Amino acid sequence: MIGVQRLKLYIVYPFLCFMAMNFFSTISSQQWYYLDKWEYKKAEDETWKSCNLPNSIYNILNSDGFIENPYWQDQEVKIAWVDEQTWLFRTRFDLDTALLNSSTIESEFEGLDGYAEIYLNHSKILVADNSFRNWRTECKNLLLEKNNLLEIRFNPTLAYAKQKYSELAYPLPGSERVMLRKPQFLFGWDFGPKMTGCAIRNLPRLKFTNQIIVEDFRIHTQEIGENQALLELIVNVQSPTNGQGNLLLEIDKDSFLMEFEYDAGRTEHAFEFVIYNPKLWWPSGQGEPFMHHASLSLFDKTQTILKSNMQKKFGIRTITLIQEPDDFGKSFYFLVNGKAIFIKGANYVPADVLDLYHKNPDSFIKSLAKSNFNMIRVWGGGSYEKDSFYTACDQYGIMVWQDFMYACAMYPGHVDFLNNAAVEAKEQVSRLSSHPSIALWCGNNESNEAWHNWGWQKDMSKKTSERIWFDYQKLFQEILPGIVKENGNRISYIESSPLYGRGDPRFKSEGDAHDWGIWHDEMPFEVLKAECHDL
Repeated sequence: MIGVQRLKLYIVYPFLCFMAMNFFSTISSQQWYYLDKWEYKKAEDETWKSCNLPNSIYNILNSDGFIENPYWQDQEVKIAWVDEQTWLFRTRFDLDTALLNSSTIESEFEGLDGYAEIYLNHSKILVADNSFRNWRTECKNLLLEKNNLLEIRFNPTLAYAKQKYSELAYPLPGSERVMLRKPQFLFGWDFGPKMTGCAIRNLPRLKFTNQIIVEDFRIHTQEIGENQALLELIVNVQSPTNGQGNLLLEIDKDSFLMEFEYDAGRTEHAFEFVIYNPKLWWPSGQGEPFMHHASLSLFDKTQTILKSNMQKKFGIRTITLIQEPDDFGKSFYFLVNGKAIFIKGANYVPADVLDLYHKNPDSFIKSLAKSNFNMIRVWGGGSYEKDSFYTACDQYGIMVWQDFMYACAMYPGHVDFLNNAAVEAKEQVSRLSSHPSIALWCGNNESNEAWHNWGWQKDMSKKTSERIWFDYQKLFQEILPGIVKENGNRISYIESSPLYGRGDPRFKSEGDAHDWGIWHDEMPFEVLKAECHDL
């Protein structure tokens, strides 16, 4: 359980901090050990082959000549056998005595795409069933000095999803893909092939910690007034013991000092402070997307020993979605730093089915700014992008409409699924809240519209229909907006996109719209001109 402590910051003069820093001594507080030498095989095979990670099983098999290019012709059908297999990955490694004597040792797995069981020296340490989470577990008591063995077993995704789906009391629209938190388009979509096999999208690693450290910090904009901004510092620390410490926050030429108490384990602490005459972050075309530089140092209670230091950039801005009654129906526009912004952007799906994350986000986002875009929507059937994607959006002033990863389906409402979804949301919202480019969180893509207008309820009993809708509301109208409100840097939330579909007369006058007419209904392009004229 993470506790939250909210305190006021104390401002100190910059030159005093500079003088004091000359006397601080530094010791190593944490180390990372990346596990980068891997082998793989099919479960029933005897021979292990080396492979490079991070990677997708399809890229690995193609590289080793077991399958052809998955994008070529009808390879989607010919390589369907890959999805049906159990795939094993393993690595061996040694550790020196100093690392083994660390106070805390954790294994961390991010981007395990599929249903995975992880074993360390033949002991199961983790079961990972959410591709969007960062999985970690304490493992010090299992580690050896020589010949450690870490194994990852990916069970067949489709078989697992189908089994879980068969256990439901009633079928859910979306079929078996709704049972596993995995990029939904990998189960087959109108723009991409069906490839549900496994992937390890980030290198697994070990984390060695010897004392209290800052794991992360975020700076949120609370309010912007005349010549000042009220900000909030949120600090996540990890410590093997209870204690007291001091935090020194330096932002450009300003410095802030605070004392705080912490408990053993992971704790979260929040502080408020004021910046005077701040430079604001603006979207492309509206001003400079200015980023402030922040450095956070953690010292012992005597202010003499540096325990941890972290630096990052952040922007000061407010972004709010305004939905109010107007002459046409209800408004739907963004207010940035008190100014209404006309949105110009596009919908973004994953750049590559197999690699998933964008390989060159800086170049891509820069091209959006050159095209006079100021927003991009990260679509809910894909994946949350890496930090580098959002950092590029920060730099070039591209606002991000960020979907949670749910699309065109109704999802389970049992406790395990909802708890898993809540952890995913908390991790992703907290991670992305530091980026000033994040402009909106959206619960899902088209699920509300589909439920009401796509005939999904046609053959359902009233009891089943009411239960499914109750579960939908629990996730998208309660859990997700609650997490955004608590952790999202005061960013707006909408339940679903579109708000209304073509079956609702409010389609053209309230909320956002997905106009499928040109593509799905084969309407002529001239219809768009007529619709724009009507508005």
